[in-house]
Amino acid sequence: MNDASGSLGLLLNGVPVWSDAPAGTPVLDWVRARGLVATREGCHEGDCGACLVLLGEMDDQRRIRYHPVVSCLLPLADAAGSHVVTAEGLGGPDLSPVQQALVDEGAIQCGFCTPGLVVALTGFLLNSPVLDEAAARDTLDGNLCRCTGYASIVRAARRLLDLLADRLPAEPAERVIPLIEAGVLPAFFAEAPARLAELSRPLRIPLDALPVGGATDLMVQRPDALLRAPFASVRSRPGTTGIREERGEVRIGAATTFAELRDSPLLARLMPDMHDLMGRVASSPIRHRATLGGNIVNASPIGDLTILLLALDTRLHLDGPGGERELPLESLFLGYKKLALLPGEWLVETSFPLPPTGSRVHFEKVSKRPRLDIASVNSALWVLVDGTLIQEARLSAGGVAPVPRLLDKTSTYLAGRAVSAETVRGAIASALEEVAPIDDVRGSAAYKRLLLERLIIAHFLALFPHYLTLGDLG
Repeated sequence: MNDASGSLGLLLNGVPVWSDAPAGTPVLDWVRARGLVATREGCHEGDCGACLVLLGEMDDQRRIRYHPVVSCLLPLADAAGSHVVTAEGLGGPDLSPVQQALVDEGAIQCGFCTPGLVVALTGFLLNSPVLDEAAARDTLDGNLCRCTGYASIVRAARRLLDLLADRLPAEPAERVIPLIEAGVLPAFFAEAPARLAELSRPLRIPLDALPVGGATDLMVQRPDALLRAPFASVRSRPGTTGIREERGEVRIGAATTFAELRDSPLLARLMPDMHDLMGRVASSPIRHRATLGGNIVNASPIGDLTILLLALDTRLHLDGPGGERELPLESLFLGYKKLALLPGEWLVETSFPLPPTGSRVHFEKVSKRPRLDIASVNSALWVLVDGTLIQEARLSAGGVAPVPRLLDKTSTYLAGRAVSAETVRGAIASALEEVAPIDDVRGSAAYKRLLLERLIIAHFLALFPHYLTLGDLG
């Protein structure tokens, strides 16, 4: 439906479009049904990148920020009021510099993945804070190619950098006009802010709507349920986005994306490994959609951010029919995929104490792939130390119980002890008594117990490199 009688409006390439399709319809299915079939259907699980589109959303300065996202996991309701650009929207009578670079470097064979690569590289030029080869590789980490080989794709990215990097402003929001002049973007990008203003009609949210974060797991596990259920994006609620320091706490909105966590200067200052951690838990297109709150309420026993937040003494700020309340994160999980949320209650925000001087935190995970994979076992350790004396500690672990676990007994054991090989061995013995892993596709129970042992050792080696060596603990 193209006229304004539809309930949901967005800017599709250069044209305002209204639709009455179900709010949970994957944008991939929706655009293909409209004849935009260059957006390919590959895995339909967000892993291959063949279905990438650019999603442009207005920021606080009324500028549009574009990110490549997997349209197979993008509910239509989350595209409402946004600018969606498909591979067709980036084409024209002549090849764009991005398309030409892929051709010139032999980066095209069967062509199935090519539209996604075009979208990813265009999004990189539009929005990457840094325009270099490392950042380009990072942008392409969600694109699979089974026949061309990645060397030619990287050469294409390098060719684009040689051609354009010195001609583009450092501020991503100022690159639209230069990229239009360079032929990378069509002219309708310049008109997009004004056109989006035509789509400001608020989306009506039913009272019994299902709160949805980034939907990067729900769209895989329960796509039919999202089509049938009343839908509500958590980002539509005030106070669910942003990262800030307030009254001795770090407060993070439930709808804050993994990409926003990765790029946060505040979190980088408090946890220098945060950038690398977020690069390990998801690909670039997923990071722009997956949310902190979704990772928590998904209740996976191996949710990476949940495990980190448990170690940081995180509290949840909830809101529902009965009003607002707070809940310690460790009290949320009642059993496998069972939560202590009341009917109609939403997770709005999380908070944890600002780490005091002398505190250190470390996260570890083991998975079949070093990056972009689900953990077999993961763990985080926060300690407050005075010299070599551990004053306080919080050790968490995932993959070793039906729920993410804060290992209370081991945390208590560590408090008041000096950093030593004996302390580490005692912590391992205590932790192994607290866990109950099972055999599953990610490893046997015995293997997971061994992994937890090695991860505890890794924590201490990383946090206390001047006091402990692997030889002391091996």
